[in-house]
This record gives sequence, structure tokens and C-alpha cells, in this order.
Amino acid sequence: LKIERGTYRAHRDNPDQPEPDGPPKLPPWHGKRDRISKRATELWDELAPEATENGTLCRRWSEAFANYCMEQAKYEEFNRLARRRGEREPKVFYAMADKALDRATRLAGKFGLTASDNTGVKVKKPTTGDEQGDRFLASKKGA
Repeated sequence: LKIERGTYRAHRDNPDQPEPDGPPKLPPWHGKRDRISKRATELWDELAPEATENGTLCRRWSEAFANYCMEQAKYEEFNRLARRRGEREPKVFYAMADKALDRATRLAGKFGLTASDNTGVKVKKPTTGDEQGDRFLASKKGA
């Protein structure tokens, strides 16, 4: 991940650092059927494939990513409740939504899901054919 983010330094390298351990797995506690858990599962289904493809999500990090999805779902739900309540107790729900957003933003940074964190993540681009031919054509453009 450090190489992909561009922060790798050989003198700080940990040779015992674990490698990604396979595809992510949705934790069983996401199986609850309340509104927040359902939305968190939808967020997982929407975001996990791209994060896995980018190399920022694997089985080991599934729990943290599931927590991100849960906090984002809480944020959405608390905002909905605050708007629905009108003048009655909206501050409580807005405070809860703000706290959930803070936690979600902190977790999102671990996976390159925020704009500022996304700039630090370098993703391997898929090869689309003849790499030697591509390099040859690129060298001719500069000549």
C-alpha cells in the first residue's frame, strides 16, 4: 500500500508486513435488517468492488471498511431524522450525524475514499494490450 500511495521509504520498510489476504468479506453483524444496517450493506455492495480492485481493501480490512459503511449509513439516517423532526429536537440528531460523519471520514481516508486521500493512492492501471507497442508509439510521439 505504501508503494501505491507513494510514501514508501526503504529505510522504514517492515519486511514482516502482511500481504493482502484475499477478497473482502462482509462481517456477519451486517446481517441485521434495520434501516441503518440495510443501507450500510448497500454502501458495501456499491463501494467494496472498486476498493478491492484498487488494492485498498482485502479480507483483513473488511471489518474497518464495514465500520465505514455503517458510520456513513448512520450519518444519512440521523440527517433524515433531523429534517423530519423539524423544530423538535433536531440539534440532537444533527450532533449525532456530525459525529458519525467524523468517524466515517476518518475511516474513509484509510481506503482512499475522500478527495484528499484519493490523491495519495496510486492504483495499478490494467494493461490493455501490447505494452511494447505502446512504449514504441509513446517514444515516437516525443521524437
